[in-house]
Amino acid sequence: MKRLFALTLAVVFALAMAACAAGCSGAAGESGSGAASGAGSGAASGSGAASASAQGQVGMANPWTDASSASEAAKGAGLTSFEAPDDPDIGDFQFEEPKYSSMEGVAQATYDAGAADLTVRKGEGVSGVDLHGDWTDYPEHWTQDCGGIEVSCSGYAPGLASLIEWTVDGESYSVEFRGLGGDELGLASGQVEAFVSSVK
Repeated sequence: MKRLFALTLAVVFALAMAACAAGCSGAAGESGSGAASGAGSGAASGSGAASASAQGQVGMANPWTDASSASEAAKGAGLTSFEAPDDPDIGDFQFEEPKYSSMEGVAQATYDAGAADLTVRKGEGVSGVDLHGDWTDYPEHWTQDCGGIEVSCSGYAPGLASLIEWTVDGESYSVEFRGLGGDELGLASGQVEAFVSSVK
């Protein structure tokens, strides 16, 4: 009797393990394909995170929502307006058309030139690192006067800004320029002035 009971218990245990293994591998396959498709198709809008969350995965949702224009980015951010240059003039870099997006209180335009990229942001009620998100510890910091607007500049070399920020009428602005040029890459004073006059 004890042998029959032990044999029955072993068979039930083996069947339970087989069922669990089949269920786990099926779920893993589904969540893996779902995460890949979510990351590929919805990362910019945040739908990938929602899809992953629905399948039991945990992650941070992307706060940015794509926009078709600067004015749509301003609307999505809750700002009255947002203007950024269509074709920034920075040395020999040929930037692609800007891509616009927004999150609560912030509108942005991003530009890609292959070896360099540029991010222009405008925010209301947010400033500093909360606006630009650049935690780099730049060795050089200085200010530049642009038509009565004080612009804070940071970079790897004096006079070549990797990050500029300024505030006008309670609205904050930032421009971040990154690339493969090392210490020689940055915005010269005339380029800083051009951004301050064109980003609104």
